[in-house]
Amino acid sequence: MTNMPATRSSSRRDALLDAVIASVAEHGFERASLRDIAARAGMTHVGLLRHFPGKAELLISALEDQEHRERLELELAISGGATDKEALALLLEIETRDREATKNWLALAVASSNPEHPAHAFFKRRQAGFQRVVKDFSQRTDTLAVGHFDPSTRATLMLAVIDGLRLQWLIDPTIDVSTAASRFSDLILRPRTTNQ
Repeated sequence: MTNMPATRSSSRRDALLDAVIASVAEHGFERASLRDIAARAGMTHVGLLRHFPGKAELLISALEDQEHRERLELELAISGGATDKEALALLLEIETRDREATKNWLALAVASSNPEHPAHAFFKRRQAGFQRVVKDFSQRTDTLAVGHFDPSTRATLMLAVIDGLRLQWLIDPTIDVSTAASRFSDLILRPRTTNQ
């Protein structure tokens, strides 16, 4: 019984963070209102302002929270023995669990390509982080890319495929994005052999 307030508070915060992503994705950052966000989260405008001082801070918190949840799930799988390929498949499974959330995330990613967008730095940092992960994978497994792509190019191609597969999945949910990504990684990354 003592955990109820914390659980309720955590649930309310999750609803709020989901609401800001949905509102900003639908209306754009400038037109999304704190009142709309509060209504989507089942809160009052005043209640929302007790948690966050403004829309930009709320949006960044929502994006960072979602990224943190994804990272925890991936780290748990990897610590449980998942291979890099299995982790990639899990990432795509996570990214395509909820159609509406995937659509909202991609809409925000596109909007944030504008350097003036409050989420621009977040998505730029996320992209750089993903590139580091792919580069580390290449060094750890001593891989050779078909066509001798450098690690930076490999990372860019993998990121483009993941984003592209999510968009394709939105258009046609029957697409098996995990298998497609796995086959692409087999094409672009292969173990280095002594006769190469």
